[in-house]
Amino acid sequence: MKHLKRPLAILFVLAFNLTQAAEQSANKIEFNMPEKFTDFSSNENRNAKDREKLMGQLSDLMTKSISKNSKDTFEITVNDIDMMGRFILTNTDFVRVVKEFDRTRFEFSYKMIDSEGKVVKQGDVNLTDRNPLNLKNQSNKYKSTYFSNEMRLFDDWLKAL
Repeated sequence: MKHLKRPLAILFVLAFNLTQAAEQSANKIEFNMPEKFTDFSSNENRNAKDREKLMGQLSDLMTKSISKNSKDTFEITVNDIDMMGRFILTNTDFVRVVKEFDRTRFEFSYKMIDSEGKVVKQGDVNLTDRNPLNLKNQSNKYKSTYFSNEMRLFDDWLKAL
C-alpha cells in the first residue's frame, strides 16, 4: 500500500499542474509593438532580450491574475506600459528608483469571453496612478517582480470588472 501512495500523489500533482496550464493557456496576452513601449524601448537601455524577459514576466503575471480572479477567458493586447519610476542599470541588473511625483500607466485592449465562446465585454483600458505613496503603503504580492505597481492596478481593474 505504501508503494501506491507515492505514484498517486505524483499523478495528483501532475493533473493539478495540467489543469492550471490549460486554464492559463486559454487566456491570450499579446504585445502591440513592444519596442515602442515607454519602458520597453531601447532608449531605456533595453535590448530585445531584456524586452522578451519583461514581456514574459508580464504575460505570466497577467495570466495568473486572470485565472485567479475570473472564470472567463481573456484576450488582451498590451499597447503601452510606463512603469512607475526610472530604472538605473547596476552591475548585475536594473534597479527601480521611484520618486513622489512619479506615475504608472498601463494601456491595453481586451475581450472577455464566456465559457460558450461569446464576447461578453471588450474595450480599451488606460490604468494610471500618480501617487506612488498610495501603492507603497499597500501589501504587495508582486514585490519580487518588475511590475509590482502595475499589476496591483491590473488586479483592481480585473476585480471591478
